[in-house]
Amino acid sequence: IITENGIKFAEGMKYGEDKLFVMDFLAVCQNIYYIPENGYFYRYVTSGAIHRERSDYFYTLLEDYDYTVDFYKNFSLEKEHVERRYSERLAQQIIGYIGLAFLNCSKPIFMETLKNAFNDEKIRAVVERLRASDCFKGEMDQKIADWLLDNKAEKIYRYLKTKELKTKIYKVLHKNDGTVQQKEKITPDFEETQRLEDPVKVTVFTPFYNR
Repeated sequence: IITENGIKFAEGMKYGEDKLFVMDFLAVCQNIYYIPENGYFYRYVTSGAIHRERSDYFYTLLEDYDYTVDFYKNFSLEKEHVERRYSERLAQQIIGYIGLAFLNCSKPIFMETLKNAFNDEKIRAVVERLRASDCFKGEMDQKIADWLLDNKAEKIYRYLKTKELKTKIYKVLHKNDGTVQQKEKITPDFEETQRLEDPVKVTVFTPFYNR
C-alpha cells in the first residue's frame, strides 16, 4: 500500500510528520480494523525536539492544524465538525506545549519563548479565535489562554510552579495509600484483544518514530 501509493514522510516538517504519514496511509486502505487498546507508546528522551527551546513550535502546531483540516476536505465529512474537533485539539496542544516548556526549559528561556511567540499577530489571532470559540477546556486552560493574550508570562510561570508544587506534595502524602494511580501494564491480555470478527488475515502493529 505504501509503495503503490507513493506514501512518504513529509520532508522538512518539524512536528506531526508521523501522524500525517498515518493519515495518508489510512486514506487509501481498503479495510481498517479497530482494536480498542493503547498500542502507541511515546518515548520521551532528553535529546528530543520538544525538550529544547523551540520558539517556532507554535508555528508547527498551526502548520499541522492547517494540513489536517485541509486533508479532511477530501472526504465526505462535515467541514464544521472537523474544524471544531481540530480547533479543540489545537487548543490542547498549545497548553500542552507550554506545560512541556515549563518542565524542560529554564525560566529565562520559558519566558522569552512565550513573549516572542505571543507578540506575533498570527499566533495571537489564533489563540483569540480558540478562546472566543470556547476551545480551551477547563479552568486551568482558560486561565493560561487569557494570560497569554495579556502577555502575562510571569503569571503563567508562577501558576504552573504552584501546580507543580501541589502535585509533588500530593504524591508524597498519598505515596502508599493507593490513591496515586499506578501505571497500566504495557502489554494487554491476549484474550482481551480477540474482539475482531473473521476473516482477519494479518494484524500489524507498526511503531513510528520521529527520527
